[in-house]
Amino acid sequence: MRTIELLIGCVTKKYATFSGRASRKEFLVWVLFEIVLMLLVAGLYGFSDFFNEPNPAVLLFYLLFSIPNTAVASRRLQDTNRSGWYCLPFAIDAIYQIIQNIAGLLTYSIFNPESLPMLLKALWYFLEGLLGGFILLIGLIILVFCLLKGTPGDNLFGSDPLTSEETP
Repeated sequence: MRTIELLIGCVTKKYATFSGRASRKEFLVWVLFEIVLMLLVAGLYGFSDFFNEPNPAVLLFYLLFSIPNTAVASRRLQDTNRSGWYCLPFAIDAIYQIIQNIAGLLTYSIFNPESLPMLLKALWYFLEGLLGGFILLIGLIILVFCLLKGTPGDNLFGSDPLTSEETP
């Protein structure tokens, strides 16, 4: 399949499809598209504010891309004969980021650590850093799994995406 067809398929037909398998090419095209789009939006918004402050652009980005991110990663893991449930930490992180962005956009919220007493604020930032480190570690492990060659032929999760891509 051509690259643009894979990308359009991820955005339209396979937006929330967690079953089946995805080729490495489909996964890498999706990841590259998302990185380029994020950098474009960050460039328009301002890099320093985009990544440090809660803002509507980040919230919209998470709302639009959390489901297809998890879906394409899940299908890619299934191509390597691993369960798509390994992507669950990403879904939890996306929900956390959405809540944090909504809370950050509001003026008063219980999720604003600046309104907490000093001890609770320190605990909040510690747990947030721990969660971030955990998500980063899991993300690196899943990235390695996603970059491995898929199972040739049929496996538990469906037919080989490379052979199904070659047929018209």
